[in-house]
Parts: sequence; C-alpha cells; structure tokens
Amino acid sequence: MFCLRDRFSDLGDLLTASSDQGISSEAVAMVQRLIRRQIDAGHGGEGFARIFESIRQPG
Repeated sequence: MFCLRDRFSDLGDLLTASSDQGISSEAVAMVQRLIRRQIDAGHGGEGFARIFESIRQPG
C-alpha cells in the first residue's frame, strides 16, 4: 500500500521556493498541514482525498 507521503510530493520544496521568490505560500502551507495531520493520524495510505477529514474535523 502506498502512503500519502509516498504518493504525493512533499510540499516543503514548493514552500521554500515560493518564500525565496516572495510568493505567498499560504494556501500550499495549509494543504501541507492537512496532509501531515492525516499521515500523523495513521491515514497516509488512504490517499489525498483523506485531507477532507481534516477539514471536517479540525483540531
């Protein structure tokens, strides 16, 4: 089974590049936090759509 972190690129490089270029990375940082919350909760193998659970149940 693939993990979310294996199926999707880490957004850290994009966040760094955006910051270096003076581009707002607010939205990307939010998505990165949602992905991380699901991986930390043990749902990494369930795919990107799982981030909606973080939206439904914030905290």
